[in-house]
Amino acid sequence: MCVGIVVIVVKKEIENLFTNKKRDDLLLLYFSGHGLRDDAGDVFLADKDTDLEFLRATSLDAGFIMKEMNQTNSRRSILILDCCNSGAFTKGHI
Repeated sequence: MCVGIVVIVVKKEIENLFTNKKRDDLLLLYFSGHGLRDDAGDVFLADKDTDLEFLRATSLDAGFIMKEMNQTNSRRSILILDCCNSGAFTKGHI
């Protein structure tokens, strides 16, 4: 079993969404699923392969999304999180 393949694919798609965009492009990232927090309070988005014992290695770290959003050329990015712990997403990032 290859745990984490889904996370790799999702990360590639997110990077593609935010890369090489124009300043006026409108970018929308919508996630509906499970949002989890580790002991440090960091937020992770879970997929079908997420292993709670290896949360950081098998889920999507919110910091990755924030980094991609902060590095895009577009000044119009929308992030919608339909999951638990979404309110903690920007903690320490904005």
